[in-house]
Amino acid sequence: MSEIKVGDTVKRIAGVHCGMKVGDTGTVTYFDDGINLKEFRGLHDEANFELVTQQKTVADAHEPYFKATRENLEKIAKDAQGDFVEVEEGEKWTHTYFNIRCRIMDLDPDEFGTVVIIKNGGDYALAHPSKLKPIKPTISEDSKRQLELYVQYRVDKYGDHAMKSDLSDYLSYHDIVGVSAND
Repeated sequence: MSEIKVGDTVKRIAGVHCGMKVGDTGTVTYFDDGINLKEFRGLHDEANFELVTQQKTVADAHEPYFKATRENLEKIAKDAQGDFVEVEEGEKWTHTYFNIRCRIMDLDPDEFGTVVIIKNGGDYALAHPSKLKPIKPTISEDSKRQLELYVQYRVDKYGDHAMKSDLSDYLSYHDIVGVSAND
């Protein structure tokens, strides 16, 4: 039986996993079939840790209720060790038109069904909306998997089944890129 509990600070004494190396410390946020740490993603093997400091009360270690809003999922995504491609706030280009980045200047189509766009070269053009492809932000396979694991953990622990549909909606707004790396 382990002496490690939620809220404890532990130190890695062996192995490398999810960016955590020997000597790194973390705060336990989940403990059952492995250890989840506040500072490092992934489920870690208890055998690779030693107890540094013990949490005084369970109430201090209690994690506040998490609502899976798009904003909260984006915060988790940005914290996932840079696995996401950063998109500047208020990105200038919203669509592509025959692989050229552009944005729609006038949403009301004219009598021919075309809208005014400005292309990344500064040129204006008329385009049919069916020829405009929205630009989606990207998310890596690893980050997608980490979000799925986190949502499953929250569903299992708190029974918040709505998080699965919220995550599905969130992922539908992103293109999944890259291959999953194992450590």
